Amino acid sequence: MKRFLLLLALVLLGGCALSSREPVDVVDREALSGALWKVEISQWGTVRFTGLLAPRLETEKGILHYVLLDGTGIKLLEARVRPNGKQQIIQVVKMLHKYHLPVFMADSLSRIFLVEPELDRSPVGRLVRFDREQPDELLMRKLARVGPVCLWSVDYSLAPNTKQPAEITYIMPWLGMRLSLVKLDRLSPSLSQR
Repeated sequence: MKRFLLLLALVLLGGCALSSREPVDVVDREALSGALWKVEISQWGTVRFTGLLAPRLETEKGILHYVLLDGTGIKLLEARVRPNGKQQIIQVVKMLHKYHLPVFMADSLSRIFLVEPELDRSPVGRLVRFDREQPDELLMRKLARVGPVCLWSVDYSLAPNTKQPAEITYIMPWLGMRLSLVKLDRLSPSLSQR
């Protein structure tokens, strides 16, 4: 019972409204809208889902519109997400609700693409610390912590030539969840030479 209460407390703290502002310092809006990402979701090291993600930022509303496809290109989920993680589902394959994939995608994508640290701290900022770090020139990181405990983090591995994310990794360490996004080229080299 104590473990359940601790887990519940962490979920509630992780759900505290983190500040959001105009998206996004790390990701160029035009690059985000035109990108196709390979998605891999794993828990405790076991791959649970692989597919494709096509996100598009509706800049005037600060909303992320996305389509999640399976590996063969079949649309599984289409939705709009706000910075607070609230989601409007446009289309979803019913079996995905059983696995809570729509909720996980809304939370993770809002944290990856929409939520940013603010310079001023809100009252919840004293409890949940939300920071940005740059361990090196080609790596940016956002993290939310309660004391020394990391609730979640996002690593942006930047391409050396464009300084835009080539790979993004979202981690919820206390649940063992990991979402990896790898940016795919619009055309493979063999297609662009034809």
